[in-house]
Amino acid sequence: MGAEWVELASAGAAAFVTTSAGAMAGDAWDQAKARMARLLGRGRDHRVAAVEIEAARVQLRAAQESGNTLARNAVELEWVRQLSEALAQDPTVAVELTTLTEELRRSERPPTTHAVFSVTGGHQGTLIQAGTVMGGINLGGAPGPQ
Repeated sequence: MGAEWVELASAGAAAFVTTSAGAMAGDAWDQAKARMARLLGRGRDHRVAAVEIEAARVQLRAAQESGNTLARNAVELEWVRQLSEALAQDPTVAVELTTLTEELRRSERPPTTHAVFSVTGGHQGTLIQAGTVMGGINLGGAPGPQ
């Protein structure tokens, strides 16, 4: 097995671990789990792989809550091993694994937003836009009521 396959298996496992331990839920999680089960379940019942993935997700979430990086790493290493075996058995798995890894990485990033605020008017002065202000605001005059 080439180094590029080990690298691909490691990247796929890392992305899936992050996704599994994260907030992905509902249809997005079901689809990602089904796709990974097809990859890991080659040559056997995909439903068994799906059950194993769900069990690993429970382990990952427990590890995350307790800060147990050893448990997290153990799950990730097992997926690296299984993905490496799948690649060795069928090199065409590389295309599907690459696609899945890229999609999982994109799902990890929060959506970006862009906001533009425009203030117009005939008065001059200070404009403050804030979510939460703790304490008083002093604009150079006498301090206001606290």
